[in-house]
Amino acid sequence: MINRRSLRVKVLQLLFSYYNQVVYKEDKKKLQLEISKQLHQSILDIEKPYFEVISLLIVLKNINEEKKQIAKKELIKKSTSRFNLSDNRIINFLEKNTHIIDGLIKHKNGWNTKTEKIRNWYNETTISRSHLKKKIYFGMKIF
Repeated sequence: MINRRSLRVKVLQLLFSYYNQVVYKEDKKKLQLEISKQLHQSILDIEKPYFEVISLLIVLKNINEEKKQIAKKELIKKSTSRFNLSDNRIINFLEKNTHIIDGLIKHKNGWNTKTEKIRNWYNETTISRSHLKKKIYFGMKIF
C-alpha cells in the first residue's frame, strides 16, 4: 500500500548504495542480502506514515459527520457548498477496505475525533475555505 514514487526513490537509493559499496566489499552475496534487508526495512518505515494519513482522512470524515448531526439537531441551515467529507466516495471506500482496516489495526495511532489538534485543524480549514469563497463571491482580490 505504498505509492510507486516512494518505492522508486527507496530502490534507487539502495541501488546507488549497493554499487558504491561493491567496489570496497569482497563478499557480494552478503552485501546483496544486507541491501535487500535495508530495502525491506525502509518499506516498512514508509508504511506507518501512509496509514496515518489514511487514518487522518477517516477521522476528519467522522468529525464532519458529527458536525452535520449537530447541525440537524439544532436545525441550522447550511449551504450545500459547505466542506463535506461525509459523502466522499474515496474516504468511504478506504474506511470499508479490509486491507486498509488491517493496516490501521497493525499501525495504531492515537488519532480520533476527540483529539483537539485535529478538531482545531478541521475547524480552521472549514473557516478558511468559507472565508475564501466569500472573498471570491464578493469580487475581492485574493492575491
